[in-house]
Amino acid sequence: MKKFAFFDLDYTLLPHDTMLLFCRSVLQKERFRIFYLFLAIPAMLLYLLHILDTKQFKSIFFSFLFRMKANVLEKHSCDFVRYILKPLLYDEMLKILSDYRRKKYFLVLNTASPSFYVSHIANELGFDAFYATNIEVKKRMPLIPVIEGANNKGAAKIEAMQDILPPSIWKDCLQKGSFSHPLPIQGSVTYSDSFSDNPLFLLAERKVVIKSAKKKTIREASKRGWESLHPKQSPNSQVRIFWNTILQIIGFG
Repeated sequence: MKKFAFFDLDYTLLPHDTMLLFCRSVLQKERFRIFYLFLAIPAMLLYLLHILDTKQFKSIFFSFLFRMKANVLEKHSCDFVRYILKPLLYDEMLKILSDYRRKKYFLVLNTASPSFYVSHIANELGFDAFYATNIEVKKRMPLIPVIEGANNKGAAKIEAMQDILPPSIWKDCLQKGSFSHPLPIQGSVTYSDSFSDNPLFLLAERKVVIKSAKKKTIREASKRGWESLHPKQSPNSQVRIFWNTILQIIGFG
């Protein structure tokens, strides 16, 4: 049976939220787009009040892409991955990826981040397959982009992998009527920082929690006998990018 190595993205391959980083990189090039974020603040409040779900909030968050041409979005995505994201990746995680590639594992990047830049990350890092939240790219982006299918999180990450999972795993999920508790694939491994990826952890025989996760997550993982890993940040990652991003988004960065 083929051996898989499954990887989350945010706080797993790097210690940051890539959606915020991408927003920051676009606003640095096109400052006027800050005005297209006027829906994001009320949307955040509605999300915290559980009136909007994650998928709805994510659509509204990407309002800063309003009227952007598809070819411009493609260039922004490519530049973002090459010049901003890659220098922030954990060196240790890059080595782990290289080791699994050498051992002929099938490398899978499975993330809730949007596919328009995840595709470039997967290509740059040599993944065999990637799965992401599919935000529809139009000739000109609408104010509230359309997310095709599910927000790629939790059990949706398993359902998305129909094309690569062993038939026995897929058949078992269908019989259960759920993708939340898949059978483990012998010899496979999952790396993630969050228990929202519990289905992805269960899919693998070996489970590794990245220590950028919450302390509660680390404690629970330890109780379950799962491994944990604390990659060191590269010098370029030492800056407080999260706060710099927030400041830039509101015009003070």
